[in-house]
Amino acid sequence: MDDNERLKGSRTVQRSINIMNCFTLEESELSLTEISNKINLAKSTTSRLLETLVQNGLLQKNFSNSKYHFGYKMYQFGRIAENTISFEIMELAKPFMKKLRNEIENQ
Repeated sequence: MDDNERLKGSRTVQRSINIMNCFTLEESELSLTEISNKINLAKSTTSRLLETLVQNGLLQKNFSNSKYHFGYKMYQFGRIAENTISFEIMELAKPFMKKLRNEIENQ
């Protein structure tokens, strides 16, 4: 793979990330035009990227209003992140909880 191919691949990944970053709690469903405007990219390019994200389950298209929203795969990623973060928080909290337990036991 030459440098041009590598840069093109990186650009595509970055553009896909930019699309995913368009979605918020307040704007959980967006149209092609809205996404295209937010990321400053041609509709044709945005459409191709959206199609790939849909094919991979990261986004779903609501055919009743032609808007996109997070797909089931994002839910799965969220659950994985939640479990990982919960474990990390428990590990970080252990020394403090042990200290608190010891202080309570020694009263």
